[in-house]
Amino acid sequence: IPNSFESVTPISCMTTTILVIEDDEFVAEFLQELLEDEAYEVLLTGNPIEALRTFSTNKVDLVISDLALPVLSGFDFIERLRQTERGKTVPVIVISGRYPSASHRSLMMVKYAVTEYFDKPIEIERFLLTVQELSNQLRNVSSFEKGEPQTSREPLRSKWLSNHPTRGNVEE
Repeated sequence: IPNSFESVTPISCMTTTILVIEDDEFVAEFLQELLEDEAYEVLLTGNPIEALRTFSTNKVDLVISDLALPVLSGFDFIERLRQTERGKTVPVIVISGRYPSASHRSLMMVKYAVTEYFDKPIEIERFLLTVQELSNQLRNVSSFEKGEPQTSREPLRSKWLSNHPTRGNVEE
């Protein structure tokens, strides 16, 4: 992996900011292009330690993470992310080729409060639909917090927190 890939690459767009943690350069570039084509801002890194720093210094609306990562596993990354104040509520999508959803989905959703889990190769339509739905719901939350009128959809964070009552038990 080239050195330039090791650092976070901010890409300016106009909407939801997505932090992608993927160490496979081909998959990382594919996800970046796929999400940028949908007008998302993408912060990309292959290093989960760098991802934690990026998360702490940037406005990140959604995290997409592989599980088989160097330096720190995706499991440990998500656990550390969830120990931060903002990390307690940020939606996380997991993508994995090594840990099949059939055996890890329940663990990830309960223990790590993962919003969605995709096996590699990802189902592109379902993946983009999930990202779009989360982005729309996050915009609704933002509008609600600013006192703007809401659509008929329940804000994501309220819905997500109600489905993950243990999230309030995470300590700093």
